[in-house]
Amino acid sequence: KYVTSSTSGMATRDSSARRRAGDKVEESKPVANGVAHSDSGRTRKLRPNLPREGASTVRWMLTFLVLAVAIVLLACYVTYNGKVAPRQKQTSPPASNSTTRTDSQAKKATSSRKENAKSGKASDKSSIKKNTKTSEKRKKSDKNSVNNVEKTTKKLKKEESEPLFRRKDKYVDMENVDLTDVPVLQWPIAPSDPDRPFIIEILTGEKAVRRKKFKQALQEFEGILGRFPQSPRGMFGKAETLCKYAELKRSNKYLDLCIDAYWNVGIENILSTGDLRRVALLRLADRASFRGKLQTSLRAWSELTRYFPDNKYYIKQAALSYLTAKKIDKAVEFFRSIVDKWPDDAFSKAHIGMILKLQGKLEEALPMLLEGLREDEEIRTLAKFYYHTGECLTHLGRHEEAHALYAEGVSLGHFPSPWKRSLHNEPNLRAQPWWSPEDTGYQNAIKQLEEHWETVRSEGLALLANPQGFAKVSSETGDYRQLVLYSSAKINDEGCGFVPETCAMIGSISAAASCKRGQVKLIAMVPGTATWPTVAPSNSHLRLHLGLVIPSGDTGIKVANETRSWQEGKVLAFDDSFEYAMWHRGRPDTTLLLLSVDVWHPDIPANKWKLLSTI
Repeated sequence: KYVTSSTSGMATRDSSARRRAGDKVEESKPVANGVAHSDSGRTRKLRPNLPREGASTVRWMLTFLVLAVAIVLLACYVTYNGKVAPRQKQTSPPASNSTTRTDSQAKKATSSRKENAKSGKASDKSSIKKNTKTSEKRKKSDKNSVNNVEKTTKKLKKEESEPLFRRKDKYVDMENVDLTDVPVLQWPIAPSDPDRPFIIEILTGEKAVRRKKFKQALQEFEGILGRFPQSPRGMFGKAETLCKYAELKRSNKYLDLCIDAYWNVGIENILSTGDLRRVALLRLADRASFRGKLQTSLRAWSELTRYFPDNKYYIKQAALSYLTAKKIDKAVEFFRSIVDKWPDDAFSKAHIGMILKLQGKLEEALPMLLEGLREDEEIRTLAKFYYHTGECLTHLGRHEEAHALYAEGVSLGHFPSPWKRSLHNEPNLRAQPWWSPEDTGYQNAIKQLEEHWETVRSEGLALLANPQGFAKVSSETGDYRQLVLYSSAKINDEGCGFVPETCAMIGSISAAASCKRGQVKLIAMVPGTATWPTVAPSNSHLRLHLGLVIPSGDTGIKVANETRSWQEGKVLAFDDSFEYAMWHRGRPDTTLLLLSVDVWHPDIPANKWKLLSTI
């Protein structure tokens, strides 16, 4: 700013000071608008006459302000760019006596600059490493995300001559494949394959299934089927998704939809390829059997044997499935087809022998049963073949060989003892051949039977006059007949029509009427009759024999190695999971008559009766 009229006094004081010093000073005219006029006529501008120390302070403040701004800018640059700008030499302001730095301050400043330089280099290196890692990750993700289809097609171009598929870099035989997790795209896709245009959608759906995003997977496969309804892999993927979702939600509704989808791929879809059809049929057989759709499961195994007639495993499973369904003729047909193609197959021969034994063809059955036990390791692990082979030997009069075979079964852990050979056993039940009424816990039921024995006998004797109601049963000698009143907790209306009061009494005994693993029947044995030694199929019940007509003479029953005889109006209780046999060699003019009642084993609680299945 220029000095105004108020500064004229300041100029006057300066002039007087110079006069005292001996200097010649021109007289100046009054100042106007910041301009002084001298006597010589010349004019000059007046500058503010500030103290010298104040000017130096201002310069220092400005310098520090500039440095602070520079440092802030440098810090910002390092933060956002990861690099330190090259350091420039800073010009120090002109030193004055009042603000000159000491030597110690200069050393501190130098050391701090060195430390800043080191930290700058370190931060520069770390930022470079971070940038390098980030770029490497981006490159890897790009490699993984690019050319998905090309990688898949390269793997799938490897055509295989045998029906094998790849699982975790190992080739597994389809005969023993684990059906819990079979990807849709494990089969080679030829250029002409109808599903080739939908590889990406199929892969996306599979990925969603593995991540348990079933709704997303279902949308992908439904999208394929919307554009191409006959897509085999689209339908297979839909079936896989529905099955896994049904398992997660425990839903029969989705399980039924899954079975329908497998049926489409395995049976109806003509575009299904060999291995895809194979796995679809295997899944169909498994899921349908689990759901209880036995006919669907049988159809799946039949189709497998039709499409793959040289696969012994599929024929064997088909035969076993038909045997379980009690379609004996069809089962024998499949087993015989195996023996025709593979004559040394002892497994199939043993099953044919077991069926022949059940049909009463003992002479023909025994060699096949014995060959199966000698030659096939799997047959030796099944207790039922020791059971049926031993019975076959017994019925043919070869008792010593039968007991030796039973002893072998005991050594292998199939039977608790040579006498106790039931096949379907509940654990932790008391096992003893004979039981007292107190041990059974059914004193009231036994008392009720004994109180009404005469009513039962009168109905039985009336029936003996008309023996058409009795059915003949195989026996060692004589004529052994039975009339079944209850079987597997179901009343036999035809049989109860002959003895209605007896059936009404049995209906009031809940342990007998609800016994799903037993029977209630009338037994008649003419003189000279002896039954075969036999055992019940299960240890889940006890048997009560009520004597109705007991002829004098040699009559009795042997359980294990202890023999007892009946009395009219009295009950004998025994465990028929032990070997037992009966005979009537008494009066030649009297038929022995018994009422046989099976009741639940006393160690099975009543709340569990409904949970146990029939046998």
